[in-house]
Amino acid sequence: MKTMELNPKLDLTFERLIDVPPHLVWRAWTEPDLIKQWFCPLPWKTIHADVDVRPGGKMHTVMQSPEGQEFPGTGCYLETIKDERIVWTNALLPGYRPAPPNVPCNDEEQTEFMFTAIVEMAPHKVNGVDGTRYRATVLHADQKGCQKHDAMGFEAGWSAALDQLVAMVKREFELFLSDGFELVQTRLKIFANHVVHVDEQAHDFGNHVVFAIHAPSDFGAVTFGYQFEIDLIIGFKRLLKMQVHAHQVGCA
Repeated sequence: MKTMELNPKLDLTFERLIDVPPHLVWRAWTEPDLIKQWFCPLPWKTIHADVDVRPGGKMHTVMQSPEGQEFPGTGCYLETIKDERIVWTNALLPGYRPAPPNVPCNDEEQTEFMFTAIVEMAPHKVNGVDGTRYRATVLHADQKGCQKHDAMGFEAGWSAALDQLVAMVKREFELFLSDGFELVQTRLKIFANHVVHVDEQAHDFGNHVVFAIHAPSDFGAVTFGYQFEIDLIIGFKRLLKMQVHAHQVGCA
């Protein structure tokens, strides 16, 4: 993570360790279907997300209050480093065009405050598993905007949203593993006579999940033992690719 000099009168920040890896945090921040599941704390909802994750690209969301009122917001990405850092601002529209001031009904008290948000993620072991050191920082144009954001519950709100992100990643990942595990067994039963043992403890290697499978294959009077490593390319709720690597581990 980059070292930043913060102004306590203008900037808000918080940092946490979470037990999901950076590449999944990145996906949660950059895929519209995932953003909608966690982006604002319940009982509020994010009902729409449209993102073009590149410098100058659009970040647009629509939040909905429990009463059904909708609050659209559009900003511009300033920096996007995959699996590491996302920076965006509501002071600019897509393409770096300056955003016009939003003063509802000429009421300056309701004016939207301008900010730049920086989300950083770095690999970090958490309770022995691949996790993330997560830091969110919001820079404000003036003290009034910073104080307003703080009074709205910056740390509590962003922390609650992060809890929802972590819960969503774990939920979707478990569904993916369950579906992938079943598919692995089905496909290997077609290849071999039967699956003797499947190691249900999958191993996460970045964008791959590896299952270790042991299965026999009969050739005449000799049965060779094979160990299969199955690489499942992670795609929430969908299996994007399956690669099978087999090698002989003995014979009987």
